[in-house]
Amino acid sequence: MKNKKTLILMAIVVLGLFIYEPQLVRVVVTVAIIIAIARSLSKRVKKYKNFSIDMATIDIMDGYEFEHVVCKLFEKQHYKSYVTKASGDFGADVIAQKKGEKVVVQVKRYSKNVGIRAVQEVHAAKSYYHGTKAVVVTNSHFTVNAKKLAHSCNVQLVDREQLIRWLKS
Repeated sequence: MKNKKTLILMAIVVLGLFIYEPQLVRVVVTVAIIIAIARSLSKRVKKYKNFSIDMATIDIMDGYEFEHVVCKLFEKQHYKSYVTKASGDFGADVIAQKKGEKVVVQVKRYSKNVGIRAVQEVHAAKSYYHGTKAVVVTNSHFTVNAKKLAHSCNVQLVDREQLIRWLKS
């Protein structure tokens, strides 16, 4: 309620100034717009510049939180990305797009090795979402069969070691 009263008071002041000093109002409004744009850009830069997380933190988060971390990692690489809805996602957890490339990502936060099912799911999701690339990201490792299937389906696998490098870059 306080913000609404403040806004109304500011509107009255600006209106009064506009009647008596229209040139001053234009200058004030222009400066306010420039400040708002600068703040917005500054927040965006800080959002990605200060994003830092380690594997110990990832290992204790839930799968949904890990999906958001992976989404942010794509954003740091200048992808426009989003986390898909929790159920009915057709095998994709994150969709990332940049310059005509559409990456469909399956995210697995596991304590054991990830098997072929994740590869199958992201391969199907790539088709469903009309992706150009399919990726499975895990905080763990992949089984031999998952690696074989990924190779034959052209699915990129990001295991624990690659994720650590990705987090550091």
